[in-house]
Amino acid sequence: MVLIAAGIMLTLATLIAIGICKAGAKADKIERQYWNQRKDNTKMTNREKYAEEILDIACKGRYFAVSKDTGKPVVCDEIDCEECILNYAVHCRESTQAWANAEYFEKPKISEKDRAFLSFIKDIYPYIARDEDGALRLYSRKPCKVERGTGLILFQFDIELPMVKWSDDEPWLIEDLKKLEVVDRYE
Repeated sequence: MVLIAAGIMLTLATLIAIGICKAGAKADKIERQYWNQRKDNTKMTNREKYAEEILDIACKGRYFAVSKDTGKPVVCDEIDCEECILNYAVHCRESTQAWANAEYFEKPKISEKDRAFLSFIKDIYPYIARDEDGALRLYSRKPCKVERGTGLILFQFDIELPMVKWSDDEPWLIEDLKKLEVVDRYE
């Protein structure tokens, strides 16, 4: 009788172990599917991107600010309020949650070649935008999307400026593009 009970217990233990392994494998598969889907369909939040930095600051018992220069969290009382992008609210600490839950955007960079090209543009053209057909155009005044073909077209030049898009709400100021971090080439 003891042998039968031991056999049943061993069989049950085996079945439970198999069930747990299958459940674990299914959970792993679901988790992988979630992260693959998330990677493809959703964007990362600032909280996710800077989790380690925010946690380090919080563990020190400090508040965080977000540097205008780098776009990264820093200890609040180590920078001036004017240097923080959260300095737009009456209670800026309340805006940290909104920033943390907002979509993370990588700060655009500009290639050396494109930056060099911009240095040759005359001041009478302060704006640059891409039209619906993908052509880059320079403008002497702030353009509207309804305007078509009013700017100086830049089709003969070997420039990319991938951050300038038709979908942009506003045209880019050439001066703002000149302030971007310079890289050898776009990734």
